[in-house]
Amino acid sequence: MLDQLLTTIIATWPAQIIGFLALFISLTGYLFKEPKINLYFWGGSEIIWSVHLLLLGSLTGALILFASGIRLLLTAKIGAKRALPIIFLYILTIWVITFLGAENKTDLLPAIASTFFSIALFYTHKVHVFRFFDGLCIVTWLLFAVIITSVPSFLSDLVSLSILIISSYKMGLFSHSKNRAFRKSS
Repeated sequence: MLDQLLTTIIATWPAQIIGFLALFISLTGYLFKEPKINLYFWGGSEIIWSVHLLLLGSLTGALILFASGIRLLLTAKIGAKRALPIIFLYILTIWVITFLGAENKTDLLPAIASTFFSIALFYTHKVHVFRFFDGLCIVTWLLFAVIITSVPSFLSDLVSLSILIISSYKMGLFSHSKNRAFRKSS
């Protein structure tokens, strides 16, 4: 089984290299505190991820990530509230792409993941709800990465999930200690 995995990875080395480029750009986005800059980096990386998936033979996943990149870039440009109609159009578009282009059940995973993240965008003001849907999105992409043998995508999703879990844990501790301090002072 390991031999087959290594053979697949070696056979798809151009796609893997492009995936690592997308991973680098995506991770670089985490270095900035300004959400608008994050969205520009992540939107650009989504477009590069789409090339990666296309080279791995996932046309549906590639189209969905390309549309996702455009959605993120537009959201960065015009703001999240003004982008709501675009997000609705995006969700409709990804499901049309999926139903027209899906060759197997695996092709449903990018649409499901993207829908989870689109729902998360509606809850940016409720951080815990946002993180829940973002976590569902990441886990779905992680499963997809394993199925299509995308090493950079797997690593990216693993890093994203780790960041989400650690930051959620820290936020939980902060809000817990803040509430405890508030109760003591009252």
